[in-house]
Amino acid sequence: MILAACQSDEYIEKIEFNQVYSYKEDDDSQKEASFIKFIDDSHYVARLSGYTPEKSFGDGESYEITFLEGRYKKSNHTIILGEDFKEVRLTFSSQENLEKKIVKSYYERAKSDKEDGGFYSFERGKIRKIDEVLQFELQIVTGDTPPKYTYEWIELKLTDQKLPSSIKEFLSQYHAEKET
Repeated sequence: MILAACQSDEYIEKIEFNQVYSYKEDDDSQKEASFIKFIDDSHYVARLSGYTPEKSFGDGESYEITFLEGRYKKSNHTIILGEDFKEVRLTFSSQENLEKKIVKSYYERAKSDKEDGGFYSFERGKIRKIDEVLQFELQIVTGDTPPKYTYEWIELKLTDQKLPSSIKEFLSQYHAEKET
């Protein structure tokens, strides 16, 4: 559900640490939800959305999981994400390897490696409480050349999804694919 920003803002006085929130951009069943967890007063982790394994492997492509840890700050009525972040992307060559947690490739980058603009969800952005509901300001690329961006507020929902508390903890779940 995407909501307009004209509703009343409330101050975010306290964030519940270690609670996982999610959003799904639209009702496309081929896209996964994104998840975010606030670790403490300045740190968060997130798993970014992408295509489902069924869609990725069904198209003969590999499947990717992107996980990041970052810093945020609170300013007035807003949480500002992406003060700094580090991100890892794992690629899986097959459904079987995904289930066995066998990684084909690993990619890592920091905020300083990114060009200005074109940030993924939760790498940068704002969270506000609007009408008693946490909302994330979603950046949408228009497809123009050069790209232009629009922004919409989308509801964050509390979920029982588990997220590791660091990249190190996230990576400890996986191992590398053996070379043949």
